[in-house]
Amino acid sequence: MVLLISTTFKRWKGLYFWSLCICNYGVASYSLGMMLMYFDLSVLWLSKVLLDAGWICMVICQSLVLYSRLGLVVENLKILRAVKWMIIIDSIVLVIATTVLDFGTTYSGVPTFTQAYFYVEHIQMTGFALQETIISGIYIWKTIDLLKIVSTTNTTNTRTMVWQLLVINIIIIAMDVALVVLQYKHLQLYQESIKGFVYSVKLKLELNILSKLVDLVNGASTNRTMTLEVIDSTAIPGQAQTEVKRELSRQENLGSFFGNDNKGAMKYTEDSLTVKRRRSSAVSRSPDENDGITQIPSQQFRRRRTSDQESSALYADMVRSLSGK
Repeated sequence: MVLLISTTFKRWKGLYFWSLCICNYGVASYSLGMMLMYFDLSVLWLSKVLLDAGWICMVICQSLVLYSRLGLVVENLKILRAVKWMIIIDSIVLVIATTVLDFGTTYSGVPTFTQAYFYVEHIQMTGFALQETIISGIYIWKTIDLLKIVSTTNTTNTRTMVWQLLVINIIIIAMDVALVVLQYKHLQLYQESIKGFVYSVKLKLELNILSKLVDLVNGASTNRTMTLEVIDSTAIPGQAQTEVKRELSRQENLGSFFGNDNKGAMKYTEDSLTVKRRRSSAVSRSPDENDGITQIPSQQFRRRRTSDQESSALYADMVRSLSGK
């Protein structure tokens, strides 16, 4: 995961990036603490600290990872705020209660702590699983809306991509349900042992979802190094849905313009994508030290103007071919 994260993100910033990194650390710390405590390889307090610190980072940041990319498909700001406050309140209430009762059970020797921890453990497992299920459920709901939009067209790649996003989120929910079932079956050791594995798999699936979201927003030809350009504080709510609708509308307009000449529409689309790729490769961004505004050097500006001229030439050729000249 460290190698995947370091090679996927071009700039190391943003909620998605840091929540992914901290969750990754939590999986490692949780698994190490579990191993040290089970095999009695260190003092108890060290294994407890590693175990609980890893668990806190793991469960909180996993929900933040889900939340940070939810904004790409959800346009309603009220839903996004409700999800954010749900994560904050659940994290404060469930994490503090579970951690205090865990250490109280270990070091106090009071039976009341053990009994309270038994019930709170079930509550927090159910609470965090329900929280992640709600977030993934909202995402599935919006993904189905996208599927309804693209199913009316011949965009096979987009439809396949949306189906993959839907299946991945269902798998994430199924793994959370499996952990809750083990907890209520009182298979505590198995549940705690498998939890690290489950969260590591969910993180890998999240990276897969990220790449597919970027393809939906920027097009299938986008390189994966552009992922952080999409998942950051400047992302527009519902950006994925907006871009997909815009692309489909553009294809419909091209279809009505070319009539039954599908080859002409496909040729025009391919030429447009070629110009976009040339333009994106020619213009590189460099942040200004004073105000953070992106500056374009004169040489790169000339390249961009050349790309605009190429786009105009392509449009002129297309019009001449239609008029038979």
